[in-house]
Amino acid sequence: PLDLMGIRFNGDGSLSLRKRIFRRARRAMKRCNKHADVRKSRRIVSYNGWIRRAELWWMVNSYEWKCVMKSAKLSIRYEQKRINSRETA
Repeated sequence: PLDLMGIRFNGDGSLSLRKRIFRRARRAMKRCNKHADVRKSRRIVSYNGWIRRAELWWMVNSYEWKCVMKSAKLSIRYEQKRINSRETA
């Protein structure tokens, strides 16, 4: 398979992630489930691009990726609002 920027293009036309990137995304998701601080949340949101572009819909469904993404985005949003209010005051 052809490998370009972490996404593998298989001969049958399907896309997949490198094993290392997949493992890191899965571990980050599990850690964000337990304690969702801003740093972990940003990491989860960045992995979302990899997950969406590769054909990993089974991962989204089985690991409840959407629920984790929602909580990660909320924590980032609240942190950014807190920083912005501190800068304007």
